[in-house]
Amino acid sequence: MCKLVEGFEGEYTRPVDHKKMAFIDRHLAPRRPCSVFELGCGHGLILQNLRDCDVVGIEIDKGEAEIARASGIDVRVGHAGRYDAGRKFDVVIASEVIEHMREPQSLLDNAARHRHPGGMLLLTTPNGYGYYELSERHLNPMYLIRTNNVLRRLLGKNPYERGDSFDHCQWFTMGRLLRMAKRAGFSLMERENSDFITGSER
Repeated sequence: MCKLVEGFEGEYTRPVDHKKMAFIDRHLAPRRPCSVFELGCGHGLILQNLRDCDVVGIEIDKGEAEIARASGIDVRVGHAGRYDAGRKFDVVIASEVIEHMREPQSLLDNAARHRHPGGMLLLTTPNGYGYYELSERHLNPMYLIRTNNVLRRLLGKNPYERGDSFDHCQWFTMGRLLRMAKRAGFSLMERENSDFITGSER
């Protein structure tokens, strides 16, 4: 475990992840203790740091959810865009998940359904056309070959379908993300770029 910010620990080591966690912590600090619902919480790294809060997580991967539950976190298995927790929360977190959604608007709509009036959504996602996405995906020959269904068919492989793996299947500009958030009833409080190399947006 490495220290990220005061009171926040985790297994992340990259500076971009430290900055992401500090961003989340900065916005949660004035509201703690509070109720938190995390969409696509993975194995619960963020929620593990919110023991003073009333937290619930939703994760589609059963193995990841089991890891989170083993550390004492209330994590349910389900789809982040459709799961109904049956209650509202002070803060909804969606960190590095919307880029994996085939229907990303459903994530924002579900976040809005679970947010108390006056509550907050904390969302982080990579810049869809930043350096990292360009080098790893859009301009990466190996990625283009791996996802080319003509080549896959010639090689006898199953077709590649966006959203059927841990690959990103959405690439956002800030404008697109803000338009989607507005449709769900959110307005921007603050945005922050993480760094030039990964280009993640908050």
